[in-house]
Amino acid sequence: MVEIGFKGTKFISKNSEQSLTLINNSKLILNANCVIGEGHNIYCNNGILTINNDVYINRNVLIQCENKIELGKDTLLGWNVSLRDTDGHSLNSSGQTRSENAPILIGKKVWLAANVVILKGSIITNGSIVATGSIVPGVIVKRENCLVAGIPAKVKKENITLEK
Repeated sequence: MVEIGFKGTKFISKNSEQSLTLINNSKLILNANCVIGEGHNIYCNNGILTINNDVYINRNVLIQCENKIELGKDTLLGWNVSLRDTDGHSLNSSGQTRSENAPILIGKKVWLAANVVILKGSIITNGSIVATGSIVPGVIVKRENCLVAGIPAKVKKENITLEK
């Protein structure tokens, strides 16, 4: 079963509105037993958003997908998490206008704690945890089971295990 907009941690106020927008050949792939909590804002413009089995997304998530975002099986997103695979606007440099985006790949059994921001080009490997309030600006975590934290985020510990 897929549940959208009905759950979330009760002591976190939900956004008063929620939206799911798919435009310009975007794809949303939802697999079994995923939950997208209240107050979500999901915007896909010519992107592919894949939410795999047993993913739980808490309240007030912001997902902006203009390339590719994939959430692996058994992944948890805390409240107020943001995933953005794009700058969201064009940049003008030396007279050339360009828009940049890059995929975000989140492995299996990953926990993105509350208020985490994951930006374009980031790869978080299986079994890893991203600590509360971290900003991940295109970081590629190469080993599994890592604790990633900070602004900007970097690997702080290895060989950690998330107990559910």
